Amino acid sequence: MADAIEGQPPTEKWTEEITEGVNQARSEVQRLDGEFRALVKKRPFLALVGAVATGYLVGRVFARR
Repeated sequence: MADAIEGQPPTEKWTEEITEGVNQARSEVQRLDGEFRALVKKRPFLALVGAVATGYLVGRVFARR
């Protein structure tokens, strides 16, 4: 109710907050992507071992018995 009194409907405020959150998340994902790519370029063997280990673990978790 206070938002409507200030001249801005609550839905507009929520939309702005959600948009800001999405933009922050997008920026963080882009930053992490850059760090990951730099790590892979710096240490490709470590990245390969990590990918194989992750694939193995995921396979074990989802394997049918």
